[in-house]
Amino acid sequence: MKESRGQLGSIPIESIQWDSSWPELESPDKREEILLSVVKRFGIPMEAFEDYLLFKRSKGWWLMRKSPHLVEAAKLKIECAGIRAFHKVGRYIKPTTRLIQYFGKLATKALIELTKDEFARLASGQDIEMKVDLDDGYVILCLEGRVILGLGLWYKGKLVPQIPRKELRPAVLDPLLSR
Repeated sequence: MKESRGQLGSIPIESIQWDSSWPELESPDKREEILLSVVKRFGIPMEAFEDYLLFKRSKGWWLMRKSPHLVEAAKLKIECAGIRAFHKVGRYIKPTTRLIQYFGKLATKALIELTKDEFARLASGQDIEMKVDLDDGYVILCLEGRVILGLGLWYKGKLVPQIPRKELRPAVLDPLLSR
């Protein structure tokens, strides 16, 4: 029998020679720093990100699931790797709508549940004044506890929408508001 040195159930990722079209793999320290910001703010467990690699490209980071097929895929020219997960906004690192929609169901903190009327107001570009006991910063917006919509910015008692306009098209909004 062959001796196994890897951890059971893990995917071995050795040093991979990436095609130059691939973004750079983020350093372990920076990866931990970025992901810890999500863990601390939203209560999403760090374990949720264990099976993902974090790539960096200029002012953004991309998340991609680890796979034994990456060794072969690394030889290919690509346009993007995984989903855009974070981008730099000034001196802050902001999670993307897509990341929050995917991992937000695991969040235990910084959640604001909206009624259909509140969401309709946000979707029209209006800020909403609310009484919520939260520190200023990004919050996860939920529609009546069922649907993770994306991010809002909680600042001095006001909720400011941060969901991209393309996500607020009638084709997207109508089904949400008619539930």
